Amino acid sequence: MTDRTWLEREIPRNSSRKLPKRKLTYMIDEKNYQRFVKASDSQGITMSKIVNRAIHNYCDSLGIPY
Repeated sequence: MTDRTWLEREIPRNSSRKLPKRKLTYMIDEKNYQRFVKASDSQGITMSKIVNRAIHNYCDSLGIPY
């Protein structure tokens, strides 16, 4: 069994309306988290941007519309 890290992020529901944020919790592999920390330190990208992009690409590949 691999070590896992729980990540909790607050995400906006709709920033233009200023609604309360929802908390999203997900679990990733500890090694991947450490790799992300090293990469984000050098590029300054947030995990939420990476997760949003990955979900978007996944749904596009399946042909799921907005």
